[in-house]
Amino acid sequence: MDEFHAAKATWQRSRYCGATGACVEVAMLDDSTVAMRSSNQPDHCLILSRAEWISFVRGIRDGHSFAMLSMNEAESSGDNAIA
Repeated sequence: MDEFHAAKATWQRSRYCGATGACVEVAMLDDSTVAMRSSNQPDHCLILSRAEWISFVRGIRDGHSFAMLSMNEAESSGDNAIA
């Protein structure tokens, strides 16, 4: 999935989104992948396979915390998982 398809996706915000508007947004994409982004940086997203998404959600439910790099940090580190 590329940025074009992710940009056309229907994004949903967490119901736990704070008043600041700094939210995690998720979109289910046509090819059974999941895109995740920050509402503060909507031009960039992380594309996950269905298995990766399930693992991520299970980790959150099990109480694990996941520190996410800012999109700028990830791009400068050469992380190619960021679309």
